Amino acid sequence: MYKGLGVSKNILDIEEYSYSKLEELVKSNNLVIGKQYILNDYKAIYIINNSHSGYLSLQSDTKHTYTVLGNSTATRIYFGKTDYSTSYNNPKLSSISKNLKIIGIESGATADIVSDHYVYFNLGNKIGEFIINEPFKVLGDTYNLFNGSETYKDSYGNDVLKPGGILNIDVHNDLPYGSMTSEENNSPKTEKLLLTAIRKNSFDKKAKSLTFLNDEVVFDFNNNSIFQGENEIKRNGFITERSIPGNNFKVTEDFRHIRANRRWEI
Repeated sequence: MYKGLGVSKNILDIEEYSYSKLEELVKSNNLVIGKQYILNDYKAIYIINNSHSGYLSLQSDTKHTYTVLGNSTATRIYFGKTDYSTSYNNPKLSSISKNLKIIGIESGATADIVSDHYVYFNLGNKIGEFIINEPFKVLGDTYNLFNGSETYKDSYGNDVLKPGGILNIDVHNDLPYGSMTSEENNSPKTEKLLLTAIRKNSFDKKAKSLTFLNDEVVFDFNNNSIFQGENEIKRNGFITERSIPGNNFKVTEDFRHIRANRRWEI
């Protein structure tokens, strides 16, 4: 039944584990290198694209040190690639929250304009070296048509937009939702994954599905939390890529579980 899946022995002899039990083994460095484990309770949990009615919040990747070579009132500084267009519907960015420390010159530089992946600092005709102590947080309106503090519902009373976005497991529940019928609005299903330990505390990201037998996946065991606004939501890892090698089919997301397009009316 599992022929060709790269299983090291009879699949019936490979022990099944919950995510919490595997996490205990990882944290205690008790995985056996080369051993295969079956994760038996994976379920895709994510924030539905374009379901956030509140304010956009982006953060740059790290702190940086820059040198200003001459007097400038508008110094453009690249702060890292952040792709907000697909997740936040091309919002208009409006302000920056930051913490700057100026080295060797007067403090007081301000950041006042955002454009794409750049921040424009108003240095007040000062020169010198300065350090960004904290990653930037970029704030902006996600939608111009909606009040960012309110929740919007479909005709069935289900949330379709709200601050922080909507978890798929809260609304994909085999019932009508937005413009979807109950048959279209399937609830997330549990999937079994075959994992291989490559260290005493980590798994190979390349894994195989034992639920969809032809599927190979890229599974990030440590991608186990997301934020809905300020609330942290725990999940059992996350599949970031799925392929069907025999069909030469490969997608850089989990096409079995992730809804690619928003399907509701407001």
